[in-house]
Amino acid sequence: MRPTTDSPSTPARLRLRSGQTYRLWTGRDAMIMVISGRVRLQSVARWNPSWLPIWQTTLQAEEHCQLIECGWLHIAAEQDCELLYYAPPRAGMVSLALLGRLAAGPLRRAWRVWQMRQS
Repeated sequence: MRPTTDSPSTPARLRLRSGQTYRLWTGRDAMIMVISGRVRLQSVARWNPSWLPIWQTTLQAEEHCQLIECGWLHIAAEQDCELLYYAPPRAGMVSLALLGRLAAGPLRRAWRVWQMRQS
């Protein structure tokens, strides 16, 4: 089962039946919100995802958990549940268009100075 989402800015929706489990790679500052049901979350060591839990917590309906590290998250449904996964913002990801706009001003000035020196 995969989380479903309409666009990158909307949260991914995940539905699990009682007893079902799901493992998800999460980014730093992601958030899990339980809409209905009850789930157990376990963080697994990112260097060894073969079941060394670092922490675990249980969430019920209308509770959420903010993840402070990236890594594997094991989700186990204790009851039928529905949850939302809010992916972290992509800080550090810079588009080429933005880089071009940032560099355009100084490059234009340098080009004008070079042209004046050539004439």
